[in-house]
Amino acid sequence: MRKPFGTSFQPIPVRLEEGKFEMKAQTIACQYAPYELIKEWGIRGVRHPLALTQAPDAATSRRMVKKLFPYMSKEEHALHARAWERELHILQDCWKKTVDKSFRKIFGRPYTAADYVVSGIARDEFDEPTKKKLRLICHKQSVAASAGNAHASAATKAVMAKFQEVQHA
Repeated sequence: MRKPFGTSFQPIPVRLEEGKFEMKAQTIACQYAPYELIKEWGIRGVRHPLALTQAPDAATSRRMVKKLFPYMSKEEHALHARAWERELHILQDCWKKTVDKSFRKIFGRPYTAADYVVSGIARDEFDEPTKKKLRLICHKQSVAASAGNAHASAATKAVMAKFQEVQHA
C-alpha cells in the first residue's frame, strides 16, 4: 500500500503574530492527518488520511488539532476558534443576503424560513450562478464550523469562557 505522506509526520507551522489572524484554510482547516496517525488512533472504518473537517466526532477533531499544531497554546486555539466563528457569521450573512436578493427578484417578497425547500441553495427556481454561489458559501460554512469547533475543543471550555469575558470587557 502506498503511503501518501511518507513515514515521518511534520506539522505545518501556523502562528498568530501580534493578535492578527490570517485565514489560511489550507494550513488550518484542510490540514490532513496522515494515515499512520489515523491508524494509531483507531478510528473505525477509516483507511485513508483524514482532514480536520472530516473528523467523525469532537474527540477526534480535538486529537487531530493537538497533533497537527502541537506548539499552539490553549489561548492561541481560543483565538483561532473565535476567528473561525467570526468567519462563519460573515458567511451566514452573505448566504442570507444572497438568498433574500434572489428570492425578492423572483417572487417579489422577502425570504422567510418557511420558503426553504432545497438543502443549501434554498430554492430550485434560482438561476445557476446563484445556486453555484450558495453551494460554495455552504461549503465554506462547513469548513469554518469544523475548524472553529476543533480549535475550541482544543482550547477547553475554561479558556474559551475566559477569552470571551476579555472580548466583552
